[in-house]
Amino acid sequence: MRSVLRERSNRFFDILKYDKSDWFKFWREYCEENNEFMSGYAAVTAIDDENAKEILNTMSRPFLDKINRKNQTIKHLKRKTAREIHRRQKELGLSDADFTVYIIGALGIRDVITIARDNETVILIDIVSLYNNNRIGKLEETILNSIIEVKKAGGIEVEY
Repeated sequence: MRSVLRERSNRFFDILKYDKSDWFKFWREYCEENNEFMSGYAAVTAIDDENAKEILNTMSRPFLDKINRKNQTIKHLKRKTAREIHRRQKELGLSDADFTVYIIGALGIRDVITIARDNETVILIDIVSLYNNNRIGKLEETILNSIIEVKKAGGIEVEY
């Protein structure tokens, strides 16, 4: 079975290499580079460019630095989660082509966003939102519960 867990959050924190006045420009590039899942993020959250600019303007460098540092310290949780998903693949009903979980950095709107794309379910786990909600240490639980809920409901929020 292919790995269903994809780590993409580190790329988001490259935003810290830019002056805050260029954060929106970085955001647009980040969304374009990761269109495979960020187009679904935009659809579910109904975020347009203006909303994204406003949210980014409310964020501070120290705030994102804290999240980035925390994100670096939870690598063991990401590995543990990947092993647990693999161990429980039959129980979770995962097939090779129908499921992907992305750990991303985004605008902190929701911890989990579920979307459908073609014949695949995509779950986005936003590290910024987890941090805001004091749930970053519950990454494994959040991911596994999200998979279980999606499989149980057979439901998707938005197709794109």
